[in-house]
Order: sequence, then structure tokens, then C-alpha cells
Amino acid sequence: MCPNMVEASTFKDALVNLFMTLYVVHHASKWGIVDGRVKLMKLLYFVEEELTKRNMRGPSFIFYKWHYGSWSPEAQVDLELLARNRLVAEDMERHIIEPTGEGLRLIQNSDPIIKRNREILQLVDQAIARNVDYRSWQIREVSYGTPALGKKKVLIQSISKGEVVLSPVDEEHAFKFFLVDDDWLDQIAMKVSSGFRELVEQVKEKPDLTDYAPITQQ
Repeated sequence: MCPNMVEASTFKDALVNLFMTLYVVHHASKWGIVDGRVKLMKLLYFVEEELTKRNMRGPSFIFYKWHYGSWSPEAQVDLELLARNRLVAEDMERHIIEPTGEGLRLIQNSDPIIKRNREILQLVDQAIARNVDYRSWQIREVSYGTPALGKKKVLIQSISKGEVVLSPVDEEHAFKFFLVDDDWLDQIAMKVSSGFRELVEQVKEKPDLTDYAPITQQ
């Protein structure tokens, strides 16, 4: 496979990623402001990094070194899906991303899953809390100064553009992973699209990174 290609998520992984993106937007908005896509990308990166260090698997994004540090094309697609389906609102003028009323209801309806995954989500909450007070430009600089996992303490700012800086723990090797059930997964899928399962199963690969317009706002 070309190094600039990303394997398509499984149906479960794709929906967990969507939920985790919504969850991070929700909790970060409770404690601070998500002032743009750069900040959301970095919050998602720090969340997955925290879990990966502990050999846990929650979100399963692959992050690359890009224009403003760590960036995931899958996470960007998820944000756009959530916004298109009115689960989050993205104010391009104020550069603010926040959950909608419908997004809040989805979080509330997921309470059994949240309780079931309390240990993982406590670590997610801690990663958000440590970084949510940074403004978008500040968290970008923090990200640049973060060592890429598996790179022998090489800072992200020193890594070549397009290189992988973080990959999720394989589910079969994870000490703990995000537990879900089919009914909840179907609930998430229906919130996004009645044909989401078919869409995920049909897509074998994500587009080349150069086909994306990754981050256009600070």
C-alpha cells in the first residue's frame, strides 16, 4: 500500500471514532473553547496519545505531520460528518466548534456506554483537561514540541511532512479497548446516515493525503 494511504476503518471503528470526536468536542466545550480545527485535531491527538502510551485503544485515528503539526484526515472527515448531520456546529467566522442540542442528546443517550468505558474515558477527560485552556496557536506549538511515539524521542516539529506520528494500538494487542454493543453502534450510525454501514463497507481505502485540504483556519 502507498505510504500516503490510510486503511478504511471497520464499521465499529468508524462509529467509535465519530463518537469520540463528538465526545471530545462536548467535554472540551464544557471546560473551555474549541477555537477551530487545529485545536480539535491536537486535542484528539493528545487523547489518543494518552491511551496509546498505556496500551489502550479508544479512537483509532492515524495522525500525520502536516501544516500545523499532527493531523488526521479521518478525524477531519468525522468532524465534517458530524457538522453535516447537525451533531456539532462549526462557526467559521468565530472559529468555534461546539456540540448542538442533538449532539448533546446523543451523548446523554450513550450514558451506559460511557459508564462501561469509564477507565478509558477518565484518561480521555484528563488529556482534554490538560490542554483545553490553550488557544489554537498555543496548542499547535505544544504539539510541535511533543515527541512522536515510537520515534525515539524525535519531536514532531523535526519529522518530515506526511510522516506518521501516531497510530492506534492494535485491538488484538490492546490491554483495554473501548467496549460497545450493536444496538449502540446502530444508534450512532442512524444519527449520521441510514446508509452509513454500507458506505463504510464499500470504501476500501481513504484518498491520498494530497487530495485533502487539511486545515484552512487557525
